[in-house]
Amino acid sequence: MGLGLRLRDALQGMSRKEKLDYIWEYYKIHIVGTIAFLFFVVFIIGGAFRSEPEVLGITVVSEADDEEIRAIEQEMYEFVFDDFDLYFEHVYHESGLLENNPYEMTERMFISLTLGQIDLFVTNVAFIEQLINEDIFVPITDKIDVSRFEEAGHELLIVDEEIYAISAKEMFPFKEHETFESSYIFFPATGRNWDRVELVLDALNEQ
Repeated sequence: MGLGLRLRDALQGMSRKEKLDYIWEYYKIHIVGTIAFLFFVVFIIGGAFRSEPEVLGITVVSEADDEEIRAIEQEMYEFVFDDFDLYFEHVYHESGLLENNPYEMTERMFISLTLGQIDLFVTNVAFIEQLINEDIFVPITDKIDVSRFEEAGHELLIVDEEIYAISAKEMFPFKEHETFESSYIFFPATGRNWDRVELVLDALNEQ
């Protein structure tokens, strides 16, 4: 005799509540197992079709204090883009010289650059001069149209007749903080979001 027939015979003459109590008492392991299996299947299928939003990384290397950085980070995260999120990171330095900064900080920064996790790099010329000849950063004219920034009067950093950076002092939110008066926005060669960098720059420029 099958399970269905045995269960039907057992339930004969019982009230609805008695039937539910009987089924739960004798078949709860099967019920819980089935529910758990269904949840597992839904989770696996959902994970296969659900994609995390892309991330555009912005790293700032500066002497800014915690209060300034918290303000800038909050203002950065107020920007909302359709198909990607911003990730903001600040690396503190005191002198702009690599040898005067903790080894761990320098190592982490270079790992992030190598892995392509930084798409925009904000720092001053003194810091970047130590890296500009290492092919870590690229001329921005190779990647984006800078004519609108030139027309708007933005200060551009030219090295060996190539434009390598846009001044941060005219860009929101950096223009509201004197610490970034001499900072520029550089473009790592390993950046992976060149098509989105212009969207971010336009957003910063329009504020």
